Amino acid sequence: MLVKKVRRKKPKDYSDLSDPEVLFELLEFKNPLTRIAAKIYQEKSSQPMLYCIILAGKMYEEELLSVGMIKTYFDDFDVEEYSQCEMNIFQSMRYCLYI
Repeated sequence: MLVKKVRRKKPKDYSDLSDPEVLFELLEFKNPLTRIAAKIYQEKSSQPMLYCIILAGKMYEEELLSVGMIKTYFDDFDVEEYSQCEMNIFQSMRYCLYI
């Protein structure tokens, strides 16, 4: 997998970051399995949708996002909190993230 290195600017028209579709578009996730997986992760783990989307992107997207890239989009992104939520998702999915 490739890691995205190009730094993109946060678009100004993404005001509703609570909408999963806005998050998929903002992060430029293209694979339809990413959407399906994120929804399943969220349903089974009750973790924040953003964290489910990021983890699903790690599993199903061709290019990975770096933590620095995620921080450019979400100023309040907490790596420690994300790591804990990611572990909770793994446990809720019984360590099998493939759908």
